[in-house]
Parts: sequence; structure tokens; C-alpha cells
Amino acid sequence: MPIKLVLSACAAFGLIAFSQTQALAEDDLLKLNSKFREIYAQAKNTAALKSQPTIICYADRVELIDGERKESVNNITDRYTTLKTVDHIALALYCLLHDKQGKLDEGSLKTLAELKELVTRARAALTEHDLPVKTRERQYRLIDNCLIFIDETIKTGNSNHDRVQKLSRDLSADILENAYEAVSSQLATIDKTIAKWKDSLGEEKWSRLKVVIAVGHMPRERNSNYQYFCRLLGVKEEGEKIIVMEGLSDEASALGLLGTHVLDEGVAVAFFKDKWRMHRDLLSDGAARYLKVNPPLSTK
Repeated sequence: MPIKLVLSACAAFGLIAFSQTQALAEDDLLKLNSKFREIYAQAKNTAALKSQPTIICYADRVELIDGERKESVNNITDRYTTLKTVDHIALALYCLLHDKQGKLDEGSLKTLAELKELVTRARAALTEHDLPVKTRERQYRLIDNCLIFIDETIKTGNSNHDRVQKLSRDLSADILENAYEAVSSQLATIDKTIAKWKDSLGEEKWSRLKVVIAVGHMPRERNSNYQYFCRLLGVKEEGEKIIVMEGLSDEASALGLLGTHVLDEGVAVAFFKDKWRMHRDLLSDGAARYLKVNPPLSTK
């Protein structure tokens, strides 16, 4: 007789504890669920492979995967880095001083002095970067206003919320203009790369293209790369051609997420006749149904 049947029979006659029999049953369920996960993972990998060509857009580069072909192109230009770095001067001052009021401690004053030295050197180095005259003048204006603020703060040894707020507001227009020029440089670089890839892929492959965009949590809303690919592919929402990957930035994760989207769309249609059903939590309808009858704190 198989050992599990013997154990079950013994349990029925009280020869072993019921908890041991229950553990065996739970173990079988865990094994079954593990097998499901194995099958699902294989199906997901297959779905990702069938979804090529794929473009993965990271914060600093775009990557094309098409069978054995794999190309990666950097999309961060010198101008992009320069403009964002200058913007970060004002942000550094805010981060250092926004929650301080009155006399500053020695650590904060030391950090300000170190920041001043770095900013001064960066100002002198601007001549080495290819910037239009108006853009260069804007950088000098931003930097000089920050240096004046740093000098005054070090001289008085005090921080004031209103002064920090005023500096931030005074610099906001120039900061946003820098952001515009920086993203313009980045998107123009991406566009040149995508145009070459589009020509090399041909119409049939291009029509099957999937795009995965890696983003952080805060930049997800109206992400610049997401806006670009939506306009490029003529879509208004994430899901079918464009997938947003939040908080991850590696190829394996991107392809895994792509496989999940493609496979789950098929699952949603097969089971629910709604290709978007698996794009929201499978438990969501049940949760809404339960909470309608059992609102929070009603189960005490």
C-alpha cells in the first residue's frame, strides 16, 4: 500500500496526529502550485520570444532585440547631462536647507562650503561644453544666483525657510527651460536611432513591435519616453504595444514583464472575453464585492 494511504488510514484510527496528515495534503498543494508556476514561467518566456522585435527603453539607452540581433544605443548627450547637472545645484540647496530654520550646524556649513567649491569649478568648466549663447547665459544666471545664496548663508550662518522658497521660485523658470532643452536633446537622439531601426526592420516586423519602457515611480506620470513612443506608435494607453516597467531596469525583467502582458492578454480573452481583465488584479472584483457587504472595521 502506498505510504500516503497508510498514513491516511492510520490517521483515521487516531494512530498519528491529524496535523501530520494535513501537512501532507498541504505539501501536495504546494507542489501543484509550484508546477503551475513552472508551466506559467515557460509559457511567459515563449510569449516574450514570439513578441519580437522588442525595443526596451531605459533612462539612458534604447535596446533593440530581434532574434539574434541585439543593438543598444546611448540616448544621453553631453548637453543633456550639463543642463540637468546645473539644475541639480538648486535642488541640492533645497535638499540641504529646506527643513532647517535658524542657526546652521557645522556639518551643514561644511557641506555648503564643499558645494560652493564644486559649483565654482563647474561654472568655469562650462566653456568646454557646446552650448548656444542663450543657453550658456542661462547656466551662468542659475549658477551665480546659487553662489550668491550660498555666500549669504555661510556669512550669516543661518537658514530661513522663506529665503529657500524664494530662491526655488526665482529659479523655476530657468530650471524648466533647462529641462525642456535637455529632454529635447534626448528625444532627438532616440528618434534618430528609432528611425534607423524602423527602416531596417521593414513594415511587417515594425507592425508587430512591442516596447517596454523602464521608469522610476515618480517620473511614471507623463514620462517623456512614454510620450514619445505613444506618439510614434499611435496609441493612447499602455498595454497592447507599450508596457511600462516601474522600478526595474534590466533586460531579463523587461522581457519577463513583456511575456506576462502577452500571455495574460490571451488568458483574459479565453476566460473572460476581455483582453484587459488581467491588467488589473484578478481579485479586484471579489474585493469590491466583499467590501460592499463588509466595510473596513466591520469584522471585529
